[in-house]
Amino acid sequence: MTFALIEGESVRVGSNFYFDCQSVAYLRSGDIRDMSVGAGYVCVDGETGRCRMLGAVESAELDFF
Repeated sequence: MTFALIEGESVRVGSNFYFDCQSVAYLRSGDIRDMSVGAGYVCVDGETGRCRMLGAVESAELDFF
């Protein structure tokens, strides 16, 4: 599944940047069958550049978007 960042959905907390993302197919179609379920935010460490995708539970606990 290919993901894309959702425009305007980002926040900085300390040195970390968090971005909301969703499947490209869902963003194009709006069809719920194309939606990514269980994926969370993308976290980028502002000091190292390390990126990782958070899980749904961790993202829900942060509750940014």
